[in-house]
Amino acid sequence: MKIKVPTDFVTFNDGRLSVFETVANKPGPQKAAGIRFGERTVSFKRFYAARTASTEISRVVHIPYRTGIDPHDNVVIGSERYKIEQLQPVRDTNPPCMVLTLKRIGAIP
Repeated sequence: MKIKVPTDFVTFNDGRLSVFETVANKPGPQKAAGIRFGERTVSFKRFYAARTASTEISRVVHIPYRTGIDPHDNVVIGSERYKIEQLQPVRDTNPPCMVLTLKRIGAIP
């Protein structure tokens, strides 16, 4: 894999999130906790593409690249629960990251 120059540097200083497996549409066992994330802007193209597909994008975040996170998992940020709609690995940044497109499900009781 050829690395482009200059490499985009990304930071993960907007907060921490936790990832949970989904069991019967509820958070199941915790897969990872305290993962640092950075916010990304939801572009107009992504927003309207989601609206065309009858879904709503609430948030887009990037996290350090890691294995074990699946598109059917749930993410908890603060007291809000989100469903991962799309998971995209981005390996041409420094450090490599994953972009999570999230749909808000609701608050944690």
